[in-house]
Amino acid sequence: MGCRGVSVATLRHYFPRREDLIFAVMSENLADARPHLAHAAEPHGPFAASIRELLGYIAFGFTQGVGDIYTVGLTEGLREPTVRPGFVNLVLEPSIDAVRRRLDAHVAMKHMREVDTRHAALSLLSPVVLLMLHQRELGGSVDHPGDVDRFLDDHAGGFVRAYGRTVAAPTRQRSAPA
Repeated sequence: MGCRGVSVATLRHYFPRREDLIFAVMSENLADARPHLAHAAEPHGPFAASIRELLGYIAFGFTQGVGDIYTVGLTEGLREPTVRPGFVNLVLEPSIDAVRRRLDAHVAMKHMREVDTRHAALSLLSPVVLLMLHQRELGGSVDHPGDVDRFLDDHAGGFVRAYGRTVAAPTRQRSAPA
């Protein structure tokens, strides 16, 4: 939704309230994000590889505009109560739901323990969102740089250890004595 070259009067004609413009931006963002959310919802490879790929995909998304929409949504949502539901419903929940669906698929494939996958999705997604906001949108990389790839590796590894299904090694059957 480009607004360059659009007068304030035209914007106010179509969006009488500031919240209307913010909702329109978030709605368009959701429409643009649907293929990416579909990608995030599908497992890609074995459990550990799939989780790491997902975290990398989320972090990359922050460099491609997701960080901007989170910044607007958080800034406006924390300031204006009427914007909060829009940010939650149009940005946060679709992201959480996509991650949950990937985790549901891993549970169904017996890669992951049976858990509340919504809670697991929140625990997987939240640190990456905070890291990317810290490093990029808040400028933390200037005075407090972090190795994003290493963080993603560590976080994925911890998540897989915590939620992955341990598969017992097959035991060899002893042959009966003759």
